[in-house]
Amino acid sequence: MAITIHYIDAPPDKPNDWELKSELLGFTEIKGNHGGANTAATMLNVFDRYGIRSKLGWATGDNVMVNDKATRCIQRDPEVNRPERPWIARQRHGRCMEHVVHLAAKDFIEAINPTKPKSKRTTRNGTAAIEDDEDEEDDEDWTVDWTMLDELLEGQEIDDPVDFEAGDVVGKILAFINQLRSSPQARTFFAKMCKEEGLTPLQLIKWIRTRWRSMYDLIDCALTVKQAINKFILLADSSPEVPTLNGKRYDDYKMSSDEWDMLELVREVLAEPREAQSCFSSETVPTVGKTLPILECLQERWTTFASLPKFAPVKDAIEKGLKKLRKWYKATDATDMYFICLALDPSIKLEYCKNKWDQRHYDAGRKSLEKTFDMYASRTSSEPIEPAPPPASSPVKRTGYGASWLEAAIRPRVQAEASMRDPREELKEYLAAPLEWGLQDPVKWWGVRACPLITRTSIPLLLAWLGTTSRFRDPLFHPSVHSQVGGLTSTLLRNQLTPQTFEALQILKSGYKHRFVDATEEAAVHEPGAWTAA
Repeated sequence: MAITIHYIDAPPDKPNDWELKSELLGFTEIKGNHGGANTAATMLNVFDRYGIRSKLGWATGDNVMVNDKATRCIQRDPEVNRPERPWIARQRHGRCMEHVVHLAAKDFIEAINPTKPKSKRTTRNGTAAIEDDEDEEDDEDWTVDWTMLDELLEGQEIDDPVDFEAGDVVGKILAFINQLRSSPQARTFFAKMCKEEGLTPLQLIKWIRTRWRSMYDLIDCALTVKQAINKFILLADSSPEVPTLNGKRYDDYKMSSDEWDMLELVREVLAEPREAQSCFSSETVPTVGKTLPILECLQERWTTFASLPKFAPVKDAIEKGLKKLRKWYKATDATDMYFICLALDPSIKLEYCKNKWDQRHYDAGRKSLEKTFDMYASRTSSEPIEPAPPPASSPVKRTGYGASWLEAAIRPRVQAEASMRDPREELKEYLAAPLEWGLQDPVKWWGVRACPLITRTSIPLLLAWLGTTSRFRDPLFHPSVHSQVGGLTSTLLRNQLTPQTFEALQILKSGYKHRFVDATEEAAVHEPGAWTAA
């Protein structure tokens, strides 16, 4: 289980020069079962390693039951859920929106197939044949087949041919690609067909079930070289350059013009979720606040597609994808984080919801923003308030001899006026101020903004907004969590690394990536002069 920390950093001499950063906290083996209680305990142990258990804020994870159960278990921890700082799992649990969009696209693809495809997995030596209907529970992306996992642990490779039935255009192209990729001679002959058709030879992409956008990429690649695919299928069976198939012919995979047209429609529909998913994939750009507009835009686009005669052949499939999308969109009502994070975007604030939502939902969202702000403001009301720095756009800055002397003299009045001020006034002024449309770096904008109380009291919310949408977040440290079943285990066994060593290497790699560990400086200590030229 990988746990990543997202946080705001600033140089000591420039405390308002905010920058969003991330580091790897742990790459931890889950000892025992992958149930909710054990997953929660593993996460809490990592938090304790860094002393941040009491700072956990919002949680975001893939839409599987184990994550729901883990957050409920964390809620029962007295250090996380305290009377003065309640932590209620339902209110604090966001969803991995990239995964939500994937689930909708997956339902669309499954509806295209006349029957649910079966994947026959066999080892290269022909033993231990497995059939798996990939029956998923509660929208899990995949379930672990422990028999297949045992084979993986023995280091054996797995073939993954796909059967298809008449009319199953997606299954047919998947099966053809698997057949083509399994033969070096067939791949060479296909590259020859591409050149003869004046196309750039491309390696046809396989569908990787856990790589969420790979179905669109596969279809897009196939359509790009469809002339070469047609020519390959026409000539391969009679060509001495291509080995014959066992019990099949390449002609069995011949695609009609109607089937190519169907793939064109599928690609156009899948292009929408693919673009939506890419908006959620970022370590350095805030994404939580994008959730509501992106989900609403995707629903609107697919609804329009379903109403057009052009998409009539895939209308039922689009409706199935929309049904899944609406289910998870409705789940965003369980937490206020999406509305609040959208309001904390200075280029949007409340304007989007004011124009797109009905009055009842807009009023409810604004009320939740004010209530949450009041809760954080009350916790810090006794702390002294520093005078606000000038706005980023203002060139005014008091400098020169005696500037600090002057500021020290007027500071008591500034603090007295701030203490008498209704905290809500700052929130109202922020929401009423002009939108910062076209803002390139909202993180830096928040660092120099001129409302010290709202900045300080909203930091827990602000950092939830600044984080990405795919894992676990803390208001101050933002831990992110991702679990991999099987993959880590097989890697450890093959490379003979202990889990502790593997974790240490991952953290070290993250340190080099994010520059808090510098190999050049360390090497210079051990070998003086060796790195001077570099």
